[in-house]
Amino acid sequence: MYLVPRLAHGALIESIRYMHQEGLRAYFSQMNPIWGFDTWKSYAMLNLLWDTDMDMTQEWQKFLHHMYGPAAPHMADFYMRCEQIWMSQPPPAQWIKYYINAHQAVLFTGDDLAALRQYLQLARKAAADQRHSAAVAITEEAFTITEAFWTFMHNRWDLEALHVNNRTEFETLLTELQEHIALKVTLDELTKATIGGNELDLNAAMHRTHWVFNASPVPKLAYRAAHWIRQHGTPNDLKRLQQTVTRWPGFTSLNTLTTTWSKTEEFFETLADGSFEHENSLQFWQQIMVPWEGASTAVVDYTARTGNRSYVVRQAGYHYLTTVLNVAPGHELTASLYVKGQVSPNPEVILELSWYDAHWRPIGRASRDRMPPGAGQDWHPLLVADVAPSEATQVRIKLIVRRMLPGDVIYADDFSLRVYLP
Repeated sequence: MYLVPRLAHGALIESIRYMHQEGLRAYFSQMNPIWGFDTWKSYAMLNLLWDTDMDMTQEWQKFLHHMYGPAAPHMADFYMRCEQIWMSQPPPAQWIKYYINAHQAVLFTGDDLAALRQYLQLARKAAADQRHSAAVAITEEAFTITEAFWTFMHNRWDLEALHVNNRTEFETLLTELQEHIALKVTLDELTKATIGGNELDLNAAMHRTHWVFNASPVPKLAYRAAHWIRQHGTPNDLKRLQQTVTRWPGFTSLNTLTTTWSKTEEFFETLADGSFEHENSLQFWQQIMVPWEGASTAVVDYTARTGNRSYVVRQAGYHYLTTVLNVAPGHELTASLYVKGQVSPNPEVILELSWYDAHWRPIGRASRDRMPPGAGQDWHPLLVADVAPSEATQVRIKLIVRRMLPGDVIYADDFSLRVYLP
């Protein structure tokens, strides 16, 4: 998912022509478009698939004229600046680079955003009628999300540097958390309003931003502040902290803080609702499935290890449930969950931790644990533990289910990812 303009029209046109030249005659695209950015991308792809020899320079001018009228020159400047930014990013080149990666915000500087906003303002003034103004407005609305995302991410990176060692630092942290959560609410509301108002569109809106929010430092900072309160603060400090962080998804209460701290080691739990007890549990996860006919993936209200709900995979040929979180080198992580199933001897059920740097390049080897053959009807724990290597900025936790046959069912419950404080 991308919340910034990801425009590489020249490379797209060149690749389609090359694939046709090499004999490819079938094409599949999973675009998930943001129409304010991806209209020309879709238009160009559609026309090239009909005729790879089409003059795309001429089609580009035709598109600009019909879409934007007299605002076309300014919209051309906007599109070309976005493409120049994307195509001039530093190496390495990588397939769907920065996909579900909050560091996509680093591609745009404050000056870039100001210049792009100015192009849109000039386009709005130049638009001759309601149709052309509406076309410009679609891009303006999408770019407002980009600006909010950029502000949110840079605020997050500033927030991650905060510590709580005294009263002044606690008060500063509380103020900064309030500002950060307000920025989150703004970004969330903008995304919902721009994508649409029906239930399907709102679910899509939340899916676009789940990886932004789940990788947040808010849980870590809340536990850091609570640790200081436990040693030096007052009950009112804990109440103020709870009133602040309960506005964040996944925090329902800080009452557990007094019980989750170990006597010998300190950790914070990073996953929101790893037991799948809430109806919106899956908004923090990405699901990928290559299914058999009749396959399904859902949060269900039976066969739970704890509570009333668990995660179930039925008849999937290949499936994984995954989420990405921020880490720092040296952090020690322990991931665990419980699995059981009604399965043939064939399926593989794997829990995996893998590390990535700021450019979404994998670092080192992934850590894995597997459900042993024949584990079957009883809940079986899977656990992996590792230390974030040098240059690691993100960790991906993944439940992999593969080689299932029709009739196989796998249940998972009580997902946990703990980060131990150094």
